Amino acid sequence: MSCQKKKGKNEYEEDLARQLDDFVEEKHYNDKVILTRDFFVDLKYGGFVAFKYSDVKWIHIHNIKFYGVTTTSNLIVYLRDGKTKLTCLKTNGKATDEFMGIFNKICEKVPADCLKGYTPENRDAYKQYKKEL
Repeated sequence: MSCQKKKGKNEYEEDLARQLDDFVEEKHYNDKVILTRDFFVDLKYGGFVAFKYSDVKWIHIHNIKFYGVTTTSNLIVYLRDGKTKLTCLKTNGKATDEFMGIFNKICEKVPADCLKGYTPENRDAYKQYKKEL
């Protein structure tokens, strides 16, 4: 689906490949979701989403409800470029313990100024951040 390339195209891909070979910290969902030292990779549902933790500006969980019942939970990630929005870690139903564990692990690795969670304050802070770019 989307791979944010921050450095040069090949540098980012080489760095990601090196991390997948040498620095994998955790694998989830039958090795379809991989957390390395510096990257998150989602290969679920035949797509490809990868981002570097240091590129994240805002991260939150988005639940989709149908007649009051949560049918899907997604992880939404906005990158520091102010343009890129990634949807990843889709799971059916409510967020499971494994889903929340991955979310919390990512929150530990992102920069200190990253906005975490969907709140009116974070939404407004991200809008202001985009204006300042």
